[in-house]
Amino acid sequence: MYRTILSSLTGLVGGFILIGGAWLAFIGGSWFFILLGLGLCASALLLFKLRSEGLAVYGATVLVTCAWSIHEVGFDWWALSARGSLLIVIGALLLLPPMVRSLHRPEIGWARYDASSGMLAGSLSVALLAGLYSMLLSPHDTTGAFSATQMAGTRSIESNVPDGEWHAYGRTDAGRRYSPLDQITPENVSNLKVAWTYHTGDIRGPNDPGEATYEDTPLMIDGTVYICTPHNLVIALDAVTGKEKWRFDPHLKQTAKQTTQHLTCRGVSYFDGTSAKPAPSGQQPAVTADSTTKTEEQRVEESAAEVTTGAAGVPQNVVTGQAKRGDPNPIVDHKTTSAIANPDATCIKRLFAPTSDGRLISISAETGKICPGFGGDDGTINLWANMPNITPGSIYSTSPPVVTDRLVIVGGSVNDNVATTSPSGVIRAYDVNTGYLVWNFDSKNPDATAPIANGQTYSENAPNSWSVASYDPKLGLIYLPMGNQSPDQYGVGRSASVEKYSSSILALDVNTGKPAWVFQTVHHDLWDMDVPAQPSLVDLTVGGVEVPALVAPTKQG
Repeated sequence: MYRTILSSLTGLVGGFILIGGAWLAFIGGSWFFILLGLGLCASALLLFKLRSEGLAVYGATVLVTCAWSIHEVGFDWWALSARGSLLIVIGALLLLPPMVRSLHRPEIGWARYDASSGMLAGSLSVALLAGLYSMLLSPHDTTGAFSATQMAGTRSIESNVPDGEWHAYGRTDAGRRYSPLDQITPENVSNLKVAWTYHTGDIRGPNDPGEATYEDTPLMIDGTVYICTPHNLVIALDAVTGKEKWRFDPHLKQTAKQTTQHLTCRGVSYFDGTSAKPAPSGQQPAVTADSTTKTEEQRVEESAAEVTTGAAGVPQNVVTGQAKRGDPNPIVDHKTTSAIANPDATCIKRLFAPTSDGRLISISAETGKICPGFGGDDGTINLWANMPNITPGSIYSTSPPVVTDRLVIVGGSVNDNVATTSPSGVIRAYDVNTGYLVWNFDSKNPDATAPIANGQTYSENAPNSWSVASYDPKLGLIYLPMGNQSPDQYGVGRSASVEKYSSSILALDVNTGKPAWVFQTVHHDLWDMDVPAQPSLVDLTVGGVEVPALVAPTKQG
């Protein structure tokens, strides 16, 4: 029985590869897969006929595949794994005693390993050694250094950020990560001494997920360093002394560990409203009376009270006991009124801080207190508004939002490989002062960018943008690195829109949220090759003409 099952499996795999290889060769691709399919089918046929030579044929097929793979991709572990891992697994099963014993006379009760099985064992050893060797290499690395001419040829980069400051995740909205400071050189770097250290006091707790990580990129603005911690504490430090100026605690509501994958803050966003533009007519909400008598503690508690703790009756919540099958999705609407239309003096310059329990909070860069008016008197937007399949802990913004002169634009992370009934990966733009929803981009419904009506929900399991976006005010475009629909490794039933926007760089019109263009880095991604980093906007001189372009790293190396 063991021989029959394994021989059938080998033949089935060989047949699929043979058919696919013939099609690939027909359209001009490699002929190798025809040979691979024939080798596997021949091995399966011999094993069916109780011929131990089938093991030798399989071993020869493994050796040829190993040689061809190295010739085609070199010692690149991931590329080699895709070409040979299944063959090695099947080969190991073919070497087990039940298979070897079945190929000899019944009266021999033990597995007799002969030259054929030795051939297979040797070929598997060679393939495994090649794989292990490739894991020790970095095939995409390019060793060496830029020439002195290249290093000295750094051109002037226009920026309104003072030389010694860092106003955004990539220093500027363009994400160039370039600092013009030149006091530290190769000659004096060894003389640097620690000026100060600071301990946040934020440590991983027993109920935190495994991926509770410190990934913050600090901001440095007007002598103050702004940092955030995994539990979304926002702290302001004196840049010279390291002394704490203030600390903001959002009173994070701990979500269920079973449905929370990440506890991460990559940074906060800064907004200087000194010369900000007002929202266009029709995008200002109704203004209610100002409740200036509230204390900061009351506003923080109101903000925390907005956190959605209910759960929809979808499989991931039923399994974890957070809901019963058939429970309705909690209704969470976005706000259409604001307590204060115009911020006070301490909130002209402010920070936007996302939290892992699904909030976006506006706080004063000067005092660290909540700036009322953004989304209400508690300065808070509930990011669970209009979400389908609400699952506490399963959607949150780990990266700082994009801030323009009048909008704050936020994406979010979703849990990977957990369910096909995840919330939406919608991208939303809010008025920077009032928190009024200006537009939303749902990658499963890309044409409907007008603010969603309360009572409606976005598309479930839509591809998201979890990393950091870039912004070009001259072109009026934001550039978003896009993720995938969950689960990443299962591509059946994906819609045309999902296939179009997954694992791509997406340019949206900053005023409307309409797609301007999309460039996909991996088609029909089944390997979690989403775009993981902020694109850098650059100007290239091509044929004597300056051309705006972007540079974006991908997981493909």
